Amino acid sequence: MSAATNRRQAGADKATVLYVYGFASADRIDAPDGWRTADGIPVRVSDCAGVAAIWSPLPAAALQVAGADGVPCDPRALAALVMRHEEALQRAMRSGPVFPVPFGLAFSAEPALLLYTEERSGVILSFLAEADGKHEWAVTGTLDREAARAALADRFLLEEGDVDALPPGVRYLAVRRSTLRATQEMGPRLEEACFAIGQRLAGHASAVRRREVFQTGEEPAGVEVILNWAFLVDAAHLHDFQCEVAAVTAEATTTGIRLRPAGPLAPYSFTPALEGDAG
Repeated sequence: MSAATNRRQAGADKATVLYVYGFASADRIDAPDGWRTADGIPVRVSDCAGVAAIWSPLPAAALQVAGADGVPCDPRALAALVMRHEEALQRAMRSGPVFPVPFGLAFSAEPALLLYTEERSGVILSFLAEADGKHEWAVTGTLDREAARAALADRFLLEEGDVDALPPGVRYLAVRRSTLRATQEMGPRLEEACFAIGQRLAGHASAVRRREVFQTGEEPAGVEVILNWAFLVDAAHLHDFQCEVAAVTAEATTTGIRLRPAGPLAPYSFTPALEGDAG
């Protein structure tokens, strides 16, 4: 590492930024004295134009994803930052709705944060009013595709009649037809099933967003994530929503699709964009 890089790194280590977790209504947030995260980082609140900005003072280096030489930061440090972000929002959600911001929003000084907040207060307050009493619930769906295809082929085979009574050659052709049909119809049937599930759950939510499907690496062998949705659910409808999720999962013996809900979460998937860069 060069001397110039060392000097820049030393300066970043000493510099402090205001790392923002999100916003809440200034007249509702409960910000206790001495509020700290589980790892001891102080959490502070700055009020402006009816909006409370929730933030922590952090070393600028803590936000550095890659150094000047392109060296990645410690993944454990990044994971700690993500966990701290969610922890602060969960604490704020106890007293009312929150407007979460993406990871990495930071300001060099409080006046810059207050100006940013004031300029966007209308958008923030409007969303907070809309999200009052509601939380985001993430729902992922998993499927053992090969097992589901085999089960579908078996159902088609039953339509062929008593195949065990057929001559071996005829039975072989019946099995081949059923397998081919299952392969051809698996995709469309799966799309229909996912659409129907989404419609059922959306009936108990204020809004729904389809999110990018990705594999977590935690699924059992042969099982894949096939859907990833976010629902904005009113507390008054939460029981019905959870019952619908349970009902869909109970039908997994027929559809093969198992749902996994997670929540309540800060409504990341539903917040409008806040244009402009941090200062």
